[in-house]
Amino acid sequence: MNERKKVLHLLWSGGIGGTEEYITSLAGHFDPEKYQVNLCFLSKKGLIYEEAMKMKRNNVNTNFIGIRHGFDIVNAAGFAVFLHKNRFDIIHIHIRNFLSMAVVVLFASKAVKIITHHVGSGDKVLLRKSRMYYKIFSGFFHKITAISKVVRENMIRDFGIAELGKIEVIYNGIDLKKFSNNIIPPSELLHIRKTGRYVIGFIGRMEHFKRPDLFIQTAAELLKKDRKFYFIMVGDGSELEKCKDMIEKYNIGEYFSLPGYRRDIPGVLKLFDALLFTSKGEGFGIVLLEAMAMSIPVFAINDGPIPEIITNGENGILLDTLDPECIARQILESIEDDYLINKIKKQGVEDVHLKFSIETIARQMENIYTGALSRV
Repeated sequence: MNERKKVLHLLWSGGIGGTEEYITSLAGHFDPEKYQVNLCFLSKKGLIYEEAMKMKRNNVNTNFIGIRHGFDIVNAAGFAVFLHKNRFDIIHIHIRNFLSMAVVVLFASKAVKIITHHVGSGDKVLLRKSRMYYKIFSGFFHKITAISKVVRENMIRDFGIAELGKIEVIYNGIDLKKFSNNIIPPSELLHIRKTGRYVIGFIGRMEHFKRPDLFIQTAAELLKKDRKFYFIMVGDGSELEKCKDMIEKYNIGEYFSLPGYRRDIPGVLKLFDALLFTSKGEGFGIVLLEAMAMSIPVFAINDGPIPEIITNGENGILLDTLDPECIARQILESIEDDYLINKIKKQGVEDVHLKFSIETIARQMENIYTGALSRV
């Protein structure tokens, strides 16, 4: 029997982060007979780190280095010792820290190095950092995975990575066991369901490229036409106060709830009648999968990789406009069409189970590992 391969997933923070949460979940779904999976949080502990520490029973070891900032040479030396001691077969990178990557290059030279690019075109700060990062380190990666076809195309265009076959698309997936009709909504939010209104939700960081302002403007237009609606905006971020000011300006506060950042997304989704996804420049859009798995109809701006997930009129509605009044009209027309909504709900559930289960994604990633190992 072949010896199990030691795989290390490198993450920056064990606090709040969509990428960190997703990779931690993915780590528990690799074949334990083939891979010994290790998670390494380089900088911070937090809720995700604490959850990862409980995954020992799922064949996942968790490590913490304690690098305080991007130029922490002392703790970077500790990271070098960690790599030298463990001699991993595969190092799967999810960070953009120059010092840490230099340590990987110098002290894990024999390991297969794979990086996943999680960044969409909307996050301009990370894109600028990534451009220099790939210019320096792309030659050291045996394989690059992108979380959507659009991200892959952007990498070829923006980072000049033109080597045929080096970038492969592996979509994100979700753990379907966490999304079922048996989920109970959070008790402190149950009053929303008791209003009897049609609840439309937003889930994501309150940042400019997520366009939470468009969600609020659309809500205002819907309420002009019908007062049967209620809106939940889940998340926090730099635009949160601006969003609160907008809601006050439109005088629609009684129709809104902003519960902040939540970890219990399946329970929150249980309150929704529909999800409105307003982002521009996403790398993927995992919340779409989460809503679809819960049989919630999705309305999404037709941008970037979203058509890779949503087929208009089949498993969701693609919106080809940024005009709030037009979006509101399309939502109203769609939710009044029972046949369309039921079709979208059914097909959404089927598509997520067929294409985006975390078990499916883990098998695809294992194929990447096998191929990369065979070429070294």
